[in-house]
Amino acid sequence: MTTMEEMREELEKLSLELKSREVYFPPKEKKIGPFSGTENMLVSDFVEDIRAGIKLRKLMGESAIDYVLAHLEGSARQEVQHRQDREKKDAESIMNILLEAFGDKLNASQLMRQIYNRVQNEDESVTQYAYALLALATRLQRKPEAPESKSVIKEQFKDGLSDPVLRREVKRLYKEKPELSFLEVRDWAVEMDEEELKGINPRKKKCTTYQAEATAWMGKMEEGLTAAIKGQTEVLDKMIAQQGIFNSRLSQLEERQDNARSARRPPLDKSKIECHRCHRMGHYARECESPHPGGNPRTQRAGQSNSQQQQQGN
Repeated sequence: MTTMEEMREELEKLSLELKSREVYFPPKEKKIGPFSGTENMLVSDFVEDIRAGIKLRKLMGESAIDYVLAHLEGSARQEVQHRQDREKKDAESIMNILLEAFGDKLNASQLMRQIYNRVQNEDESVTQYAYALLALATRLQRKPEAPESKSVIKEQFKDGLSDPVLRREVKRLYKEKPELSFLEVRDWAVEMDEEELKGINPRKKKCTTYQAEATAWMGKMEEGLTAAIKGQTEVLDKMIAQQGIFNSRLSQLEERQDNARSARRPPLDKSKIECHRCHRMGHYARECESPHPGGNPRTQRAGQSNSQQQQQGN
């Protein structure tokens, strides 16, 4: 039977042994979101998280397969379901199917082109823009024979900033301290951007950010409108001059036609024309210079009319 003294000695031994060992506390499990193959999440990041979760939970066999399938949905789940059973015999095989189906299809040159075309968007902060470049750099780094991605995004960062003042200052920093890393330049740009925006409301900041570009654009638009108006004025002047030439030629043509008609008309022989006023030959009544017999013909006609009305009345 064990005495109390022996139990104390055993307890002390266990205490000393426990103190001599390193105690490991597993990290808090990271929550893994579902993967459908269509969202912005990279399949390589998803597979990395799944492998860590399987290792942390110490899953094997069917349990590991169920763990992977539980985090799949949409196109990714359908892709695995339609594969043959021999292709999905274990969790690692399923993850290889996902990498094959939803892996990055772009080569190094295409990713480089995406980086060079990536600029800061209007509703994007400096930090968000830097994270977007880092994501592209991570994808580029996984490609064989790819250039050093951090130096590539470092150059694009200084050219892609939307604020002209901040862009100029970052370029100046590059010249003064070319040894700075991308993260150091990013942190410096974020601090400078925050210092300049203290006490400035977002609406005013947005205006000042694009003031230089807007002014240049307005200047170009004004030059274009001035040139267009000048060109239209010149065209209008030419049209007016052509209209004047046309009117002049039309007047000349009408005058020639009148002269031609006059030349074709035979001379009038008045020797056979009898005047109804004086009954002489050689002129019309409207051209007669002799006094009308019996007075004014209009007065005579009026008197005759009155006489006829009186006779009818009687």
